[in-house]
Amino acid sequence: QMSTCMVKDTELIDVHPLQLHFSFRPNKIISCPFHVTNNTDDQHVSVRCVPRLPGADRYYAYLGHVCSVVPPRSTHTIVVTMRQLQQPPDNMDMLDIVVETILGKDYQSETNFKDARKENSRGFREVTLKAVCATMCEKTTSEVPNRH
Repeated sequence: QMSTCMVKDTELIDVHPLQLHFSFRPNKIISCPFHVTNNTDDQHVSVRCVPRLPGADRYYAYLGHVCSVVPPRSTHTIVVTMRQLQQPPDNMDMLDIVVETILGKDYQSETNFKDARKENSRGFREVTLKAVCATMCEKTTSEVPNRH
């Protein structure tokens, strides 16, 4: 599934997938990639990731510093990383991330994103990526087919 920013019937930015799939293992760092595609011909797109809910930063490593500038006609893969945890959060909504994008390459400061959101300017767009966590089960036995 993909989310597309439409401006004047033109698809400017694609964010995909719309779910972050974490394969949880206790006490392991777990990373999950997603992609941001800039479909414009002549404009850079600034991207930053922020937690959807307060307190989510205790589950993520460096989420506050996840930002990028995507050149025209390019795709960037952005990787978010969950900290080492004994068990996944009870409320998986805590891991949801908001991907914010604005047109231009000089807008990586928090103030510029806040201003663009407030003014609904610079092509501001946000997409929520829903977190899904699957627990990895270790195999204790392996099945070997009988060969006769």
